Amino acid sequence: HIKDQYTVVNSVAVRSMAWCALSNAIGSDQNQIVTTLYTEGGMLEKLVDVALLDLVPERQKRVEVRQSASTFLYNLIIKDKSLGIAKCNNGMGGDEIPDMVVTLLCGVMDGLNDEPDLTTKIRRVLSVGKILFPFSDKESEQGTGIRVNTTAVDLVNNLGFTDIFTAMSLEAVEANADSKKLVVLVKEILPVLRSI
Repeated sequence: HIKDQYTVVNSVAVRSMAWCALSNAIGSDQNQIVTTLYTEGGMLEKLVDVALLDLVPERQKRVEVRQSASTFLYNLIIKDKSLGIAKCNNGMGGDEIPDMVVTLLCGVMDGLNDEPDLTTKIRRVLSVGKILFPFSDKESEQGTGIRVNTTAVDLVNNLGFTDIFTAMSLEAVEANADSKKLVVLVKEILPVLRSI
């Protein structure tokens, strides 16, 4: 029976569904699970670490798990309850990026060009975009209505991740809608990375 329990817990369907359930829980403002994740010592960090491992195609062969894990991370980033993204560059600690944000940014960027699934790649680019551009701001320095997290942009540039976006912008554009979405996202992020 132990082998059967291990197989069920580690099945692709269960793992993918778990990421979906956690993603939905993170997206909900009225859920006790969210409060527990943020208050239980180290629980959120452990989930982020496992989700980042599930983004790696060499480790996680199944696309549905990679898609679900990328959705969980995106929802976590856009909710930003205790990650600290909101504190970057707004006078609340501005020049430092919290460890969790560095972990998310580096983990989502790492191997991004090696992702064969377009849906997962788009979700990962969206996650990076929400870290680099966390809020809409009518008085932004760019005049675009979008506030840029210059500390995170500096980190991306210093670590050489800008090359990933450059490579994606040069890839041949396929005719399907998802490929076009990816190119639009990359072309929105790349000029900001180059300007700071």
